[in-house]
Amino acid sequence: VVKWGRNGKFLACPRYPECKNAMPLNEEGQPVLTSEPTETAYACPKCGGVTIQKNGPFGPYIDCMNRESGACDFRAGVPIGIACPEEPETGQLVEKRTRRGTFYGCWNYPHCSYTSNTLELAKMPPARSLEERAAANQKLLERSLRGKAAFASRKAKAPTPAKAPAASRTAAAAKAPSTRTTAAAKTAATKATATKTAAKAPAKAPARKAS
Repeated sequence: VVKWGRNGKFLACPRYPECKNAMPLNEEGQPVLTSEPTETAYACPKCGGVTIQKNGPFGPYIDCMNRESGACDFRAGVPIGIACPEEPETGQLVEKRTRRGTFYGCWNYPHCSYTSNTLELAKMPPARSLEERAAANQKLLERSLRGKAAFASRKAKAPTPAKAPAASRTAAAAKAPSTRTTAAAKTAATKATATKTAAKAPAKAPARKAS
């Protein structure tokens, strides 16, 4: 089925979450074949490590090679080759797509709030002053934290399906008598009762022969 993510439309399995297979779609709505991870020329802005370009259900993205060991958590979109005007030493602009359209933002988000709706240098917003950047970044971080907290709260309150574990179901099935076993037990009880009744009944006197 076709779904919409933060990077546009993508194909997903209708049996999600049991099946998490997905594939990105291009602008014409055709599936995009994924390629093997490749090393990029960009250094990780957090730890300086090598970055790897990968493909996922939402399209291509970049991971720091040190994510596998847990030493770094950097992940971002693929840079378009233009440094962020506000953080040119470590920031790179990446393409982002929403329902409202495409825009370009710094891959240091949410620590950098710079965005632009165009790649034309003459039309791109200029770098803001340090005070303006600090105030905007602080608001962005607060909004990001509120969003994460709200998501965690919804996830915690979401009802979980009441499904007994396999071990419990097996134990319950073992304890529950089957219909055949119950019928056999009833038959045995009936026979035992009949035997006791016959044993308690007085013996009949033998019939006299006619003289």
